[in-house]
Amino acid sequence: NSRFIFFLFASLVFFSFSEAQTINYNDVAVIINDSSSVSINIGNYFAQQRGIPPGHIIHVATSTSETIDSTTFEAMRSQIEAALTVGNLVDSINYLVTTKGMPLRISKGNACDSSHIPLNVQKCTCVESELPLILGANASDILQTGIVSNSYYNSNIHFDRSVAGIFLVSRLDGFTETQVRALIDHSGPEYYFYAPHAAIVLDYSQASANSQPVFQSSQNSISTSLQPTGLLVYNDSDNTTFLTNFTEVIAYSGIHFAPNSIQPNFRWSPGSIAHLLVSRATFSPISNEDSLVGKVIEEGVSTLAGYTSASFFGTSTKGEIFFSSYFDTTQSQRYNAAEAYYLASPQLSQQNILIGDPKTSAIAEYIVGRPEPELADLVLYPNPGTGQFKVQGALEAGDVSILIRNELGQLLFKAKAYHAGGEAAIPIRFENASAGLYFVQIIAGSQHTVKKLIIRGF
Repeated sequence: NSRFIFFLFASLVFFSFSEAQTINYNDVAVIINDSSSVSINIGNYFAQQRGIPPGHIIHVATSTSETIDSTTFEAMRSQIEAALTVGNLVDSINYLVTTKGMPLRISKGNACDSSHIPLNVQKCTCVESELPLILGANASDILQTGIVSNSYYNSNIHFDRSVAGIFLVSRLDGFTETQVRALIDHSGPEYYFYAPHAAIVLDYSQASANSQPVFQSSQNSISTSLQPTGLLVYNDSDNTTFLTNFTEVIAYSGIHFAPNSIQPNFRWSPGSIAHLLVSRATFSPISNEDSLVGKVIEEGVSTLAGYTSASFFGTSTKGEIFFSSYFDTTQSQRYNAAEAYYLASPQLSQQNILIGDPKTSAIAEYIVGRPEPELADLVLYPNPGTGQFKVQGALEAGDVSILIRNELGQLLFKAKAYHAGGEAAIPIRFENASAGLYFVQIIAGSQHTVKKLIIRGF
């Protein structure tokens, strides 16, 4: 990481700073289907972007079909288990990441496309919901009909496979390879989002009269669970409408019974998550152009929980746990998306799937409810510049925090100081910063603002 030096004038009598905490991927393995060029490209790109060691890339040769039978799955499973065992990775890997171009669903008797419930629920499961069980105490439950409990469910601790006995599995997928690369680019650890402008959208539509109270109750539970965060929650109770055109969406819960040809048209915040339940029996992000899951990925969500075929609401991922865990501010280190998802998923060997970087996390930098004066007279000078600039203007007495992020919302620099009040001129040396646009956040007492900073090339 680049080193940054922060100089203060005499009016600032104390300061401390720290760079963003580094989250490594040493406990992540990526699974690539060598029969698919898309899988190879995506797996290699993710490994390169996250610094995943070559020894943590698992190669399998399997079908490129979206839906496979049990025999094909077992052959693929054997290859994955052998790679983990031979590579001495069984006890060091916590996360498995599958890739577009690998099979998605397992049909036990041509049930995945059946309209008959519960046949299509009992006999059509998701690859990523079976893989957590491999090489563990409950491996014999793989592909079995019945309840397979998730040992990590609602445990309220950070994940450790040696304790939980399962792997956390997510998938990198989308309509196209380009969209999956974009998904990788705007997901990952510790994305900071501007909380006063962030929106959490809870919406259901076209539900039956009997279902409406159930879904409204679920949304109410999510909203209640998020109250400690201070984030703005839109809890929609109109069953006839599909909410669209929200900006700065940091979380979205959508339960929709007529999802064809609809588009949320959201602008997503960095580190955003979504949980989607729809009525269609087939709505994968691979082949179905009407897939709401695929559309939301295309729009720019960072991580998404969905389903690969019909599922019972009672066994689905619990939204109130998923969202409240992801935004839990009591943790010194935030739960990542995979931890929040598996904390919220009561069963495995189901239709549930998590799409995106499993270590994606988001931090609210400013909670709704604090006063927010404009600080219109506060300036960065010179701007544009080469990386050395001053924060100039009148600030309240007290602690002053200065944070610098890139366009993706990733924190690059953080400093805290005490200011005696009045006019300030705080010199900052932002060393080794690449040319481009940055956002400088200044918090001083009740005052708060975000300024754009342009770094010119040398």
